[in-house]
Amino acid sequence: MSEKRFDPMTGKPIINYDPFTGKRVQSQASNSPKYNFDPMTGRPIAFQARKRKKRIMTIVIVLACILALVAVSWLAINRISMLIRNREHTHGKSEEHCYEMNDERIIHSAPIQEGYKLYEGLGISFLYDENALVEEDDDVAVSIYPNGEKGFPYITISVETGSYAPDEVFSKWQDRIQTKTKDVKFSDIEYIQINGKTVYVVRANLHDDGKNLCFERFIEFHPDYYVRYISACEKAGQVDEQMYDTISSLVLDTGIYR
Repeated sequence: MSEKRFDPMTGKPIINYDPFTGKRVQSQASNSPKYNFDPMTGRPIAFQARKRKKRIMTIVIVLACILALVAVSWLAINRISMLIRNREHTHGKSEEHCYEMNDERIIHSAPIQEGYKLYEGLGISFLYDENALVEEDDDVAVSIYPNGEKGFPYITISVETGSYAPDEVFSKWQDRIQTKTKDVKFSDIEYIQINGKTVYVVRANLHDDGKNLCFERFIEFHPDYYVRYISACEKAGQVDEQMYDTISSLVLDTGIYR
């Protein structure tokens, strides 16, 4: 049986008749310029090309989506890992905290900035807001009252010398608070950088006598001593500006500010 042939321009089978026998015979394809068909399948060649191109484009798009998904997943995993590392370092999540000791700052002289007053005593110097009240407490600590009168809020500063265990500096303070009230929640130990100093802080939010109070303990560690800053206020952050100014300007010396 003879193989069928199709007109490459129309896609229709090519059929002709023998003028002597009247039987159907195959004839040559026409050369019409309108269409182009596969002479073996009868399908348009352009259609097949488009179909192949479509398949190729689909494969390319799928591969691109897979690569994009892999890249996004990789970035997300790295970002999460970085956040976890930063969080552990910032908040001291590990069982044993690694505290950074501050170096001694050598300051020969420094100006008293406008709007501030100078405190010198108990072997320390620092600047405070000119509207605040400052009073010494039994020659062991000094308190700052930002509102200009005794009461909440306030900041107390003292220097503890001799050997010490940094973890116990926080744990003993927490124990003392818990002996007074059980309705207390402590924050994680965090650290902040202030004017070249590394200072560690933990916050205690408690309910006492019908009031919500926040106590913050900032510790500036040095090899042979540490500076302790304690703030007491009604809500966290209420005295941050005065606290940061005090920590930034405090030096263990007198006669520095002029």
